[in-house]
Amino acid sequence: MTQTLEIKPAVRARGLSVMPGDKSISHRALIFASLTNGTCRIENLATGDDIRSTIRVLRALGVSITLAPDGESAIVEGRDGQFEKPSDPLDCGNSGTTMRLMAGILAPQKFESILTGDESLRSRPAYRIASVLRDMGADISTQSGGRPPIKIKGTQLRGISVKAETASAQLKSAVILAGLFARGDTVYHEPLQTRDHTERLLHTLVPNDLITIDRIEKTITVYGERLPLPPHDIVVPGDASSAAYPLVLATMLPESTCTLPFVGMNAGRIAFYRHVQAMGGTIVMTREDIHAGQATGGEPVGEIAVMSAKLKNVPVDPERIPALIDELPLLAVIACLSDRPWEITGAARLREKETDRISATASMLRNLGADVNEHRDGLSGQGGQVFKGGTIDTKGDHRIAMSAAVAGWLSSEPVKIINSDCVRISFPDFFEKMADLVEYH
Repeated sequence: MTQTLEIKPAVRARGLSVMPGDKSISHRALIFASLTNGTCRIENLATGDDIRSTIRVLRALGVSITLAPDGESAIVEGRDGQFEKPSDPLDCGNSGTTMRLMAGILAPQKFESILTGDESLRSRPAYRIASVLRDMGADISTQSGGRPPIKIKGTQLRGISVKAETASAQLKSAVILAGLFARGDTVYHEPLQTRDHTERLLHTLVPNDLITIDRIEKTITVYGERLPLPPHDIVVPGDASSAAYPLVLATMLPESTCTLPFVGMNAGRIAFYRHVQAMGGTIVMTREDIHAGQATGGEPVGEIAVMSAKLKNVPVDPERIPALIDELPLLAVIACLSDRPWEITGAARLREKETDRISATASMLRNLGADVNEHRDGLSGQGGQVFKGGTIDTKGDHRIAMSAAVAGWLSSEPVKIINSDCVRISFPDFFEKMADLVEYH
């Protein structure tokens, strides 16, 4: 049974809120720990369903993972990158990150495996990762339309030069992981710079020995056949995408202020914050001591302080879309309420997420009374609009659910959210955390 939740209009947001561990980094920390030759400890692990999917898949491959009762820390026993043949298809749930990154790990193994997932995941394209891995020598096949399940027959991979046509951190990470097993060097060329959690973590674990990063040329070179990785301990920073929701609420509601400690400040994750600042937002980001990066796998962290502000829409740089991709539904929410017309372009990949997020975002905003135009690769509309309440069916998309909740607190009338419990995918205690900040009449 799906959960329906009613959100009432709020008057202000105040307080301090600690964000869950970063989902993207948690996936990678678990996978890299399995490639070591020892015991690894991961603290502040994300606890959403997507991370549980990665844990489930790794356990099915023989990896010992011991979780704390609250799920926020884990002890992982590395397997040198040599896994056990699974007895059943590997269920990735709703997690595209799990499926794509594990494809890079499984392609060079000495057994056959199948990666599958729920109905939503099986509807998303997998042809890009399959095509690149085939170029590296993988024996990999997909279903009709290049969609999952993905069938992989393990084989020896070779290092190649990859010029990606699409900016995708997941595709890049899968190639980097496969490159660790390959014979020879693998060079990955990005069309636009994407999130760099994978290469940061590798470079922190084994500086200058496994990977070379050229940020000017947007290339990453991976040196093959150098596993296993050394064992390590990591503290996962707070999730920057999760922090966007209280940040927006404190910005948009009058007389509001919010503090968010120990949030990841990777340049590839704070593009949304920078855009809100450009719109006139009062956001102060204070980085912690530079040495904290070693404990966090090379990731910068810091505190974010937010105060109320009047926003005006400014152009969205298409080159920053890859760094804004998760926050675009939320950006559309505040764009409708801010001064001046707005437009988001270059975001066609949103149609390949848990839902068609361009269509889902347009539907959400229209159901709230907003006038929005839907385009092939984005959205546009007028500023200065007012949300009048309504009912939103999330279709199981956690980003739509959380964006709809923020819109509800900013609306003039209550908003009902159908299937609100899908937030468990990335931010299980979203509504509890936000309730601690929100004040009503």
